Amino acid sequence: NGIRAPLPRLVWLAVAAGLVLRLGFGLGYWVGKPLNHDEREYLLLARSLTRGNGFVYAALDGSPLPGEHFGRAPVYPLVLAGVLAVVPGSLEGAQDGPAATPVAPRAITVIKVLQAWLGGLIILLLAAVTFVIAQTAKKPLAMKEAVRDARYGTINLDYTSPAAAAD
Repeated sequence: NGIRAPLPRLVWLAVAAGLVLRLGFGLGYWVGKPLNHDEREYLLLARSLTRGNGFVYAALDGSPLPGEHFGRAPVYPLVLAGVLAVVPGSLEGAQDGPAATPVAPRAITVIKVLQAWLGGLIILLLAAVTFVIAQTAKKPLAMKEAVRDARYGTINLDYTSPAAAAD
């Protein structure tokens, strides 16, 4: 007696549109722009992990980088290090410095594509969870709410079944 209804077409269209827009923005508009502080730090940690220096902010020669650095959760730098490890030449042309790019541009392109796909997957997952909650509550899916929840990365758990509303 499970839920068998497929996700509505509007959800799939929203996921596809989000993916296309994110890829267009990342690979079309946001090219050749300086990295912000967070981007640079995550890439520095990933580069350090890839080079075998551990989870530290290290210069290309392995020495500690001066300046203020933030503590970062390890998962995202580990994912980025995996990308750097499999993308050929990902450290070619890497530089140190406040405005420098710590990895090769081709690695940044691969990371942008990966981020776009992961973003689309998260939107799809949120839409699916919202849809299942709505179906489980035996309330017709409020498509507007499901798309809104997926778009803003939230899940509205305030669905009330008709039986519960009658009590």
